[in-house]
Amino acid sequence: MGKIPKGLSDKAMLQGFEEEATLEDCFLEHEAREEEKRRRALREKESDLSRAALTPALLEKLGKELLQLKLDLFAQGVKNYHIEIKRTGTTIMLAPKETKGR
Repeated sequence: MGKIPKGLSDKAMLQGFEEEATLEDCFLEHEAREEEKRRRALREKESDLSRAALTPALLEKLGKELLQLKLDLFAQGVKNYHIEIKRTGTTIMLAPKETKGR
């Protein structure tokens, strides 16, 4: 073993050192992954319920119409806006509302 250089920073002294994972670390990591899987599954389930009536074809058509709306607004010079959703009886309307921008 060679001489230990003096005046090294903590980072320089620990360069190349890898701590071995303990059994506790492995269990904690596994629990964290499982918890994230549960959270993701719950979010996906909630997301699926909120989009239950929207078929892939309807989502595609809605996406195309929103893109066309964005292009039309840009052509009119409207760059800062948000979409408002209003429901009246059985009619749902999406309408752009201009916001104050920079």
